[in-house]
Amino acid sequence: MKTFFNMSAFIAANPGFDSDKADILAGMSDRKFSADLGLNADIHLGQGTLATKFQHDVTGVYKASKLISLTITQST
Repeated sequence: MKTFFNMSAFIAANPGFDSDKADILAGMSDRKFSADLGLNADIHLGQGTLATKFQHDVTGVYKASKLISLTITQST
């Protein structure tokens, strides 16, 4: 039996950095440690799949959400 819908949750840690610790970070602002909670969903429709990944800052450091990806693939 083929699965029509798949959903999963994930946690992403963002370690942060001090911009003065490496030359490559020059001009960037320091970033604090933060953590995101996310959801991934795949919906299988006929000959293809619609997939999306969304995550939200749960530590309140950046007070932001983001849609990481939205893809459509077609089976051959």
